[in-house]
Amino acid sequence: MNRSGFIKFITRAAVVVLLLLFVFYGFLKYRQYDSYQGMIHKNADLIIKINSDQLIQKIALNSISNPSFYFSPSEEDSTSAEDVDVISKGFTLPANLFIYSLKGDIKTYYTSLKVNDSSALKTYIQSKLDVSNFKVLRKYSYASSEDNKIQIAYNDQRLALAYTFNGQDIKKTLEQILSQNEAVATDSETISTLREASGDVVILQRDNLADIDFDNGKIVLSGIWNPDVGIEFPTTAPVALPDTGTSLHLGFSGNVPAQFLKSYNINSITIPLDSLARDYGGYFDLKVTGNTIQHDTIITYDYNDDFEKVEVKTVNKTKVPGVRVLIKGKANHMLDLLRKNRIAINNKLNRTILPLLDLSIIENDSSELFLTNLDSVPAPRYTNSPDFFMLHTNFQRLGLQNSLFVQHKYLKNLNTLNIQASRVGKAVSIKGQLLLNNEDINALIQLIRN
Repeated sequence: MNRSGFIKFITRAAVVVLLLLFVFYGFLKYRQYDSYQGMIHKNADLIIKINSDQLIQKIALNSISNPSFYFSPSEEDSTSAEDVDVISKGFTLPANLFIYSLKGDIKTYYTSLKVNDSSALKTYIQSKLDVSNFKVLRKYSYASSEDNKIQIAYNDQRLALAYTFNGQDIKKTLEQILSQNEAVATDSETISTLREASGDVVILQRDNLADIDFDNGKIVLSGIWNPDVGIEFPTTAPVALPDTGTSLHLGFSGNVPAQFLKSYNINSITIPLDSLARDYGGYFDLKVTGNTIQHDTIITYDYNDDFEKVEVKTVNKTKVPGVRVLIKGKANHMLDLLRKNRIAINNKLNRTILPLLDLSIIENDSSELFLTNLDSVPAPRYTNSPDFFMLHTNFQRLGLQNSLFVQHKYLKNLNTLNIQASRVGKAVSIKGQLLLNNEDINALIQLIRN
């Protein structure tokens, strides 16, 4: 091949590649457009959008750069081909999958999918969803689980699926979703907001919006929350600096409205939050750090040589998480109220409320109340910050040092979580980041394999 012929070949190949890329781009754009057509009921309240095309693209690119992780066989994947039961699903995965609840019903969640093989769909539903009750109605087929928590309506074109925690009859709503007669308009503000949101997962409820992105080695959260009522969140406040040497550190600066506070009963002990709020100084801080040895007296009964029943006391030593709670306010007033309601007994938290931990209640400078099982109670380091809320969690420390809370095996792929919240006008801006142990692998895959 001479030089001019080679150039022509390269040019034609480039044109073909560009044309294929253009067609593929157009195909993806059409899938995005099609996924918004009649998939959401007009009375939807809480809506979760999962951008499946975007997630698949991220994971595909990540697998190309990390083939040894994705394609090397593991013990779990060592099943032979003969043992794998390949079942056609009978439906297609849309570019965006929507899961939502309806206004006034937070116990039922719906989704809708396109059907490409109704016979295969029925087989898949029976084998994977443990659904055995099928009815063929005039315009569609209806299926449900024995407890009625899973309910499905489908025809040759579409599937409407719901999970209801109370097993209520939602057949009429499924019919509406299936027929698309009650679908939200594609030019509505709801659809526009969902289109513009770029997260891998988007959570929308009225004016509240959150984006969640699954990147390599981390999950990134950003959101806006518009409280329905006037919760007092400061624009700047003294908040403790995150103590990165702890398993968990939480700080909150702000006051909760009285209508959210009431008395609670725990094992016949009344906790008067409404009364405590009068002396609350607007700051709460919690630390979980390391371990401490807790001495509990165990009382049993035995018989002596005279066959008399006698009490036997045994001191039991237990390793428990180190906990320190700080509440700012009128400490002496709060402590008096805790004593009056038998929440505090001999300057200890009543074990009826929290049986696993023996916490001392300490008053400091009449403006700080500590609940702790640690020997020393260092004062937190504060900074004036636009963030009125912060949370720092080290999952490796939490799992290894504080197995009382959660077993380490469930946290093996998780590293640290940081969340901050600040006030923006009347709204609240929330930002967070969850780091995973392998910074090269997509976070969603690490969570699935956790």
